Amino acid sequence: MNLIKIFFIFSLYFSFTNAQVASFSFENDAIFETDKYYTNSVFLGWLSDDDTYDKEKYNSSFYNAINKIPFQNQRKNQSVQLHFEHLIFTPEDTEATEKIPNDVPYAGVALFGISVYRWEEEYFHQFGLNLSLIGPSAFGEESQNGVHKMIGVDSANGWDNQLDDSLGIGISYAYVDKIYQKNFNINQKIEITNQISFNLSTAFRDAIVGTSFRYGYNTPDNFSTVGKTFGANQHYSLNLESKKNDNLGVSLSYAFFYNYIDFFYITDHDDSYNVDMDHHIFGQIAGLDFYYNKYTLNISIKKEEFLSKGDHSQRWGTFSIRKAF
Repeated sequence: MNLIKIFFIFSLYFSFTNAQVASFSFENDAIFETDKYYTNSVFLGWLSDDDTYDKEKYNSSFYNAINKIPFQNQRKNQSVQLHFEHLIFTPEDTEATEKIPNDVPYAGVALFGISVYRWEEEYFHQFGLNLSLIGPSAFGEESQNGVHKMIGVDSANGWDNQLDDSLGIGISYAYVDKIYQKNFNINQKIEITNQISFNLSTAFRDAIVGTSFRYGYNTPDNFSTVGKTFGANQHYSLNLESKKNDNLGVSLSYAFFYNYIDFFYITDHDDSYNVDMDHHIFGQIAGLDFYYNKYTLNISIKKEEFLSKGDHSQRWGTFSIRKAF
């Protein structure tokens, strides 16, 4: 508990004092009147300036270690992102008090991560290191039922059966490339962006390939991407400060992706559960973004279909707000 509090306070402080871009995202399936499987996440992130490779400005053992990551000499910019994320997983039947062996178990997940972006305006490489805490110490029960109590929704009754505490560590990598850009005039443009990414950790192993289409009016040159399987899309913050003015900007986006999940701790660790989930996922994301001055508001809808198991499809709504300093 103390670790979560310390990191949260640390992230909150830097998010509003030393960040180039501060991010807050909330994702939930309640918009579709469901409360099952992956049901909620909260994301808080801090993205640094784009010149952290500059040893004259950032001469420290921390940044010197980061600068040893490959591809350093080939990229124009380097940014570092620190983030905290909290996720909740529940079975479909949240009224039952007993354990449900053939459904997703209850689990709260707290993630602490750092990502290094080596990037130019058309593409980036992302290298990530993540620490995870799964179990009662992640306070999934308190978080979910506390929110349910505030909004007048019945509590989930089966948290006594949640997974035990487990610590995990992992690495991630993503390569994103804007393969096509066309400007209609000074203020309008369309983009096609490809993404390849993977995660390799004790809690989650997967690979994603996907493509995003975006039309924008008076928008910055940030990146519209597929993101990841669960949780907020942290890539949107990169290069967000490239255009800040007093005129409203708006963009529409659509993305599709294929996701292969090799291992997922929530469903695969405890042998007493028999969760028949497919490893192959096809997903779609539709997004609407508003840009004004230093602020960005994103509203999106995401659907994932577990191929050959249509009854395991799920949809979420995402609300994100970011500020570029």
